[in-house]
Amino acid sequence: MKSKKRSTIPIYPFLFALASVVSLLATNRSEIRPTAAVRLAVVMLVVTLIGFLVLLAIFRNKHKAALVTTVLLVLFVSYGSLFDMLKGSKALKFLAHHSYLAIFFLALLATAVLIIIRMKKPQKTTWSLNVIMGFALIIPLVRCAAYYIGNASPSKSQVSQEVVNNPDYTLSSEVNPDIYYIIVDSYTRQDALYNDYGFDNSAFIQALRDRGFFVGDCSRSNYAHTRLSLSSSLNMNYLPDLGIDLSPNSDDATKLSALLLHSSVRRHLEAIGYKTVAFETGYVFTEMTDADYYYKSPDNVILSKYIEPFEYLFLENSAFRFVIDTQTDFMDHYFSPLVFQFTSEKMRVENAFSVLPTLSAIDEPKFVFAHIDIPHHPFIFMPDGSINPDRRYYPNIYMPEIDLEKKGYINQVQFVNSQILSIVDQILATSKTPPIIIVQGDHGLEIGERNLILNAIYLPDAGRQDLYSSISPVNTFRVVFNNYFGTNLPLLPDESFFSNYEDKLAVTPVDDPYASCSAK
Repeated sequence: MKSKKRSTIPIYPFLFALASVVSLLATNRSEIRPTAAVRLAVVMLVVTLIGFLVLLAIFRNKHKAALVTTVLLVLFVSYGSLFDMLKGSKALKFLAHHSYLAIFFLALLATAVLIIIRMKKPQKTTWSLNVIMGFALIIPLVRCAAYYIGNASPSKSQVSQEVVNNPDYTLSSEVNPDIYYIIVDSYTRQDALYNDYGFDNSAFIQALRDRGFFVGDCSRSNYAHTRLSLSSSLNMNYLPDLGIDLSPNSDDATKLSALLLHSSVRRHLEAIGYKTVAFETGYVFTEMTDADYYYKSPDNVILSKYIEPFEYLFLENSAFRFVIDTQTDFMDHYFSPLVFQFTSEKMRVENAFSVLPTLSAIDEPKFVFAHIDIPHHPFIFMPDGSINPDRRYYPNIYMPEIDLEKKGYINQVQFVNSQILSIVDQILATSKTPPIIIVQGDHGLEIGERNLILNAIYLPDAGRQDLYSSISPVNTFRVVFNNYFGTNLPLLPDESFFSNYEDKLAVTPVDDPYASCSAK
């Protein structure tokens, strides 16, 4: 009897409330940290409890109250997603109007409530709904746990097992110059910026050269996505030679975290006394939280006064989409001040830009790894670093319309340019020993120039003699180690591979699209 009583407690509205949050997190797990979902999950539980108590007072029956609460939740969280689905369908696009959809949802709600009111034994549905909603929560929860645990910062012992074919070498150096490896995410090459975006970046490139940088006019990333690209460059090898299976539907993606976070470059530099410096990036797979110096941005997503990106995405997928799209006065005057949904991204970028020029004060040889998520979208920055007031440039975590994408991207390229030059000037002016500075894109932005990258390398003394116009990231640290740390690593062929978002490990070789570079 006791067991039967427990089974009829209607907990399924609360399970569904949590499942609605966790499912969205699971869908976007590679882009969003799990802490981003905590506040929203609490809010959904509180709202569900309030709704349940109000309906309990109305119906005087906990099972009917639970059923109506669940119906309300289902309709609320699915509205925006259904609207987008209709909008993207050629056959059903004519239904993608809020007036039609709102009436349809209200009719569904009224029908469901009438059916529930007439139910004589609503408690008979409770056990089944508890089980169904339990599975609805557990499945995405397991997906999230598997991903985040699999991509957690691995130990060095784990890394030694993962990196099975890494070159066996040792470093030696009397000078130990500081090494700054600055990754500006999605920063494409000068010729692609001009031809695809109509932007002349030659002034910035020349400014780097005036400061002593070598800039590879024909440089390409070895891979088209951050995790693959940086795993390769930081281990100075192509992924198959590092034990990664690149066949379609390979499940080796989790191995890349070990390769990236405790790479060959990092481990060999630490072995000769280097300290590792790293930053919060917003991506689990590039956050070296166990670095000797780890700089976290000051933003706290749980206590933030703003609605965060994940929360805004949830609202867009919900019935609040109706308010976002139609109630412009309300949004502008009451809601919009709370909805800068990219506060975290803003804080992380500004944190990296403000800390980088101060690191020469650390009086130890250091390897600085700074993965900065710009000029990658969202396109929130203007060229002067202020926030773009036109929200059309960042409608959500995905791309805006093509014209706005191009303008927004160039805005952020210009902002990056000003910051990089300032950072470089301060590093060069305050370093006791001439440093090594690498400013590199991990990949480009769009498919046509996805593998074309900015690749600017500052090597003191005679180190730049081994650099050449088509040098790719897989050879960057081979040149550095050969010139400054006594190795004799052969340079590898500079090859590029493309893969799509759906199966990033299924790569295919690609050539340079520009004739001036394809022959090199």
